[in-house]
Amino acid sequence: MLLNTVDAMPIKLVCFLLLAATTCGGQSIHAGIGRFKIGKTPSTILYDLLSESSDSLHKIISLRQVQSGDFTVYELLKDNESLTSSDPYGTYCPVAKILLLNKYLLDNISLTNVVLSFYNNVLVSFQCDYSAALERALMGKYGQPFTNSQSNNSNCDSQLDVVRTMEWSSGSLLATITYRIAYDPACSKQTTGQFRVWDTELVKQLMACSDSEQLKRINQVKPR
Repeated sequence: MLLNTVDAMPIKLVCFLLLAATTCGGQSIHAGIGRFKIGKTPSTILYDLLSESSDSLHKIISLRQVQSGDFTVYELLKDNESLTSSDPYGTYCPVAKILLLNKYLLDNISLTNVVLSFYNNVLVSFQCDYSAALERALMGKYGQPFTNSQSNNSNCDSQLDVVRTMEWSSGSLLATITYRIAYDPACSKQTTGQFRVWDTELVKQLMACSDSEQLKRINQVKPR
């Protein structure tokens, strides 16, 4: 799984693309973007999404089952036959739910490869692909974030590859943009990356729950 730009960011868009929770003027409370607010229940978000898509929820066990094309809502289930396989999104935690959107249009900005992670019946993490339009909306709303950049040699003699991270934080809530600018041998630029906002403490609990459940299942299938 694992971009779209706009030339101007109207005030309405900057207000709508909230990393703030209560008002457009709030500068310190990061809670998600649009309808995807940290702390919202899956049933509330699912009801709204399925109403928009005019489709049912598609349950899948592999990211390869996510289709391009029309806006579709997926639930990613863990495949018990692949207990030890690497999966960046799936979870064994019995009180967790992972929803995927192949794309979502948020006030004229296309969000792609959206991942919604729920734990104990609340949204704890939202992530999607990076886009310059989304970056400009966030920068316009919150000003300059903490920024870190690293440069590396590239396949292009006249350019360097760059990995850049931008970060906003408030308490246990963290929002980051991480993207990579890379050049191929013909010096053609490619930009890829990710935006994410999450509750660091709740995500830590989710990961611990998933790891514990996975270990339990592995021990159950070990030969005696």
